Amino acid sequence: FRSGEPEDPLIGDPVGAEALARQIATELLPWSAEDMIALGERELAWCESEMRKVAVEMGCGEDVPAALARMKSQHVPPGEQAAMVVEKAQHAINFLKERSLLTIPPLCEETWRLQMISPEGQRTLPYAVYSAPHMMVAYAHDSMGHEDKLMSMRGNNRPSLHIVTPHEIIPGHHLQGFMARRHQPHRQLFSTPFLVEGWALYWEMRLWDLGYATTPEERA
Repeated sequence: FRSGEPEDPLIGDPVGAEALARQIATELLPWSAEDMIALGERELAWCESEMRKVAVEMGCGEDVPAALARMKSQHVPPGEQAAMVVEKAQHAINFLKERSLLTIPPLCEETWRLQMISPEGQRTLPYAVYSAPHMMVAYAHDSMGHEDKLMSMRGNNRPSLHIVTPHEIIPGHHLQGFMARRHQPHRQLFSTPFLVEGWALYWEMRLWDLGYATTPEERA
């Protein structure tokens, strides 16, 4: 944890190689810590390669920071974030239905809600997060300082929310939780981050392959 200042050290107690190996085995993963680090490095290299392609498409050469800055500038004014998220959610649901990619129970589609994250909450939750049945949205608030408002708006820009919204709602965590509470609920006893985030990440990549992102900024 950090005590609050940017220069503070990251404090934690390493568990050691043996304890880490036991935790990995408990999750029934067939890899070692070294295998997962190597996999992460391969995936990061792919992401960086795609970002360079996006930067070129946006006319920034391979200047990734410049491309990201342009993407972050595409945000809605304060007060319009909730409507934009609803628009993105409906777009994702329509995309899934038009391609018959999975079954969306009508009640699941009707029961998700939006909740704005308070300025205090944004200190630890600066982006969107799901807390059943709400997608919690971070955005500028009139009590914030000017720089904090800009940071919140830039970090929660329209292109980013294009994929963050389906990650959190449908087909992501909201659909996942809706089904989990109604089918084999005993599996909650064996909850694991590899299950919870794995489902949402799977759909991020599935949507990527299906061309869900249509602009360079949405692929950034």
